[in-house]
Amino acid sequence: MSVRMASHGSRSASSQVKYFMKAQMRPSIYRRVGLAIAVTIIASVVTAKARAQNLPPPGAYQAIPNYTGTNAGLLFRQAINDRFSGAQPTSPTLINLSFADLPAEQDGALVYCNNCTAAVLCAAGGSGAFAFGQNGAWSCAASAPVTLSNYTGAVGVTGNSTTGADTLSQVNVNGVLNPIDFGVVSQSQNTGSATTTASSATVTLAAAGDWKNGEGIAIPGGGPTPSISAPSGTTVAASCSGTCSTGYTYQVVALDGACGATAASSATSSVDNASSLSQANYNTLTIPIVAADSALLIYRGSTPIAIIPASEENASNSGPAAFYRDIGNSITISSPCLSSTPPSSAQSDALYTTISSGGGTTTLTLASAASAAVSGATAYHDDSGALMSALTPASYASGVKVAIPPDTQFVVSRPVVVGSASGSNDIDSGIQLQGGAYTSIATTAMMQGMSVVKTVNLFQGRTSNLNIDDSNGAALCAIEHNVDDPAGGVGGAYVGQDEDDNLTFSTGAPYYGVCYTAAAGYDENNSENIIRALTGTALDAGVYIGHLNSLQNTIYGGNFDGENEAAIELHGGSFHLLGGVPTSNDWLFDFEDGGYTHTSSVTGITTEGSAATLRADANSVGTYSAGISLTGGDYGTSSSNTGGLAIDVLNTNFRMHIEGANFPDGASSENVVFDGYYGVIDNCWMGADAITNGSGTLQISHTFFASGNPTVASSGTFQGARNYGNGVSDASAVNQQTNVALESLIMNSGAGSIGINNPTNTRNDFSFSDNGGGTPVEVAPNIQVRELTDTYTREGLEPGTGYVIGESAAQPNVFVDEVGAWHFVTIFSGTGASAAPTCNSGEQHARVCVSDSTACTSGTDYASGGSDACEIWCNGSNWIESGSGC
Repeated sequence: MSVRMASHGSRSASSQVKYFMKAQMRPSIYRRVGLAIAVTIIASVVTAKARAQNLPPPGAYQAIPNYTGTNAGLLFRQAINDRFSGAQPTSPTLINLSFADLPAEQDGALVYCNNCTAAVLCAAGGSGAFAFGQNGAWSCAASAPVTLSNYTGAVGVTGNSTTGADTLSQVNVNGVLNPIDFGVVSQSQNTGSATTTASSATVTLAAAGDWKNGEGIAIPGGGPTPSISAPSGTTVAASCSGTCSTGYTYQVVALDGACGATAASSATSSVDNASSLSQANYNTLTIPIVAADSALLIYRGSTPIAIIPASEENASNSGPAAFYRDIGNSITISSPCLSSTPPSSAQSDALYTTISSGGGTTTLTLASAASAAVSGATAYHDDSGALMSALTPASYASGVKVAIPPDTQFVVSRPVVVGSASGSNDIDSGIQLQGGAYTSIATTAMMQGMSVVKTVNLFQGRTSNLNIDDSNGAALCAIEHNVDDPAGGVGGAYVGQDEDDNLTFSTGAPYYGVCYTAAAGYDENNSENIIRALTGTALDAGVYIGHLNSLQNTIYGGNFDGENEAAIELHGGSFHLLGGVPTSNDWLFDFEDGGYTHTSSVTGITTEGSAATLRADANSVGTYSAGISLTGGDYGTSSSNTGGLAIDVLNTNFRMHIEGANFPDGASSENVVFDGYYGVIDNCWMGADAITNGSGTLQISHTFFASGNPTVASSGTFQGARNYGNGVSDASAVNQQTNVALESLIMNSGAGSIGINNPTNTRNDFSFSDNGGGTPVEVAPNIQVRELTDTYTREGLEPGTGYVIGESAAQPNVFVDEVGAWHFVTIFSGTGASAAPTCNSGEQHARVCVSDSTACTSGTDYASGGSDACEIWCNGSNWIESGSGC
């Protein structure tokens, strides 16, 4: 049998055999490939089913099942991988250890500590927290701290609230804290009607209002009963002249600085004074205080007249006491915490707390329960908590700086207290509170009688660029620096050196601007504080220095006003004012009852609206070093006031030195009453009718009285051997006692006279005047006149003798030295109406000038008819030529 093979050309037999065999093998290869593909597909289907079997519904956890069958190992391995990759949620239990059993830290390790506190560094004593090993320590913070220290360039932080309510809480940016990060800030001055129940945290509002969860709220009367007691033992002393038959009684209420007030004290004994009280007729109250008193509300009869700091003003008192001088002022009560008439019962503190929930509704849940039930009480917003939280970190060791953001207003219903609490024996240092553009701390009506910012036992604290908006209430002080049981107690650590820069209280008027006070029993050093660029108007005083040991406080510049009391009011201590524009409706500088051991000073100020310059009360206690020095300055006044010269020094230990000052607007009422130890007025310019009197030793020298007629020591009690009386006079006398030296005296031209009077001398028949009129001249023994310039034509004192024109005999030891040029107003001749007067005993020692001397030979009798100008003098009978022209 033959086999025929097809070919596509000529092939060898062997080639054809190979081709045939390949053709036979193709179906087998195809079958194997197909089988492999099928196996792969089946495996994929199985894997997908395994994944579907392994993964639970979203968010749920499913344990690994007990896989069986051919692919059980594959499925189990995949389930393990899913749990490690996060595709499948897990629920592991970590090792549970106590703090004492924590092993050595290993970065990245995570355990559960069953008694740790949730803090950055783990510590025992908590209820449990996860402990995470990082940077060589176990951290138990609820979330790990975030640091941006490794980032450069711009870093964006995006919130998720969609309302802008996201905050970075308690964040320090470049060493500065933002108080908004420490609590919800309302910035609202709206009020609401609130009802509370005792021991309940639920408050019902009459309307929902704009309250927010987390913000502060203040409800008057909803807090505890105040722990302070009503003042007792107040005494009153009257200072009065004239008719003094109107009786006055007083009652006092103590305030605790938390809206709490005591019942009014019993009325004092009645004292008689003038029907209208004033700076001249006044009553002085001495009010005992206790440690917890913050301020004192005083009533005259049933009328509220003042709120003053409860500051221990005089360490030499038998007990801590504050003083008040009643000159007839009164106040209006606007706070819901205070009564417009003397209250018969105590006022509870306010409830100060935060809103936990219910903001924007009529039912609020508060963080603290009310202590008392009130119905329909006016509730106020209170942002003080955020400020105090920012200013009170765990440690002040390195200080803290808090800055209010621009265009932000904090609304406060209680004092922003910074520093140590009473009795803590802790000194805080380096605290700073800084305002900015269009920022302010605004008060509510509750703040009447409470200070806006109050530092306690602070050392080297500082405020800057703060604006106090007190338009809704009359705060006690814009800023109060208080010493209250510092470290070491009485005689303990030094506090002070605080600084207040660019403080403004121009909107509204607190009773006082900056105050330095001492709690009862703690009149310790609170010294060397600094005020710069103070601006604003206070109802009573721009600066209040309230105790003996508030010493050497320096005030740089500023434009501040104390309306009813003084620009600077002191109850002890001392100050130095350098430049600025202080003003007051009463005294510029008022040294009231208190303790004084150091001298104060004023340099280069300008004032144009003050009624008077200086007062020192008779009852103030001080040493001979106490007093004031006024150097330079312009003490001008506004047209509505009488002038800036008035000085009323009644303290017999007080020293005063006024030099180079300008008092251009004096008036007849501008007395200098000086009963102090020693006083000097030197090189000053005085306005019209300046009058000086008093019992102290007062020196006046090189001082020009522009057009007035000064009367020096008109009471006859002027003392001392070197008292100078200088001035210009047209119609009255400069009165001095024996043993007086007059230096650089100018006698003005005119028809008046100037005399040197001795109250014990009866001679009164002489006059310095052209027409024989004017004020009589009495000459006391031991009078010396130096550098005399007489602008009269005829009369004056004879150099080198004891004679005075018009006298018949010399007084002993009357000496005229260094006579100035004689400026003759009238030149006489020998004939006619212009002839020289007749020389007789009445004209002895007179000097005149003639135009018609024949020779003007010294020592010869005057002969007329010539053309020489000649000075001639009367020897009692003849005119004698002096040899000098005129």
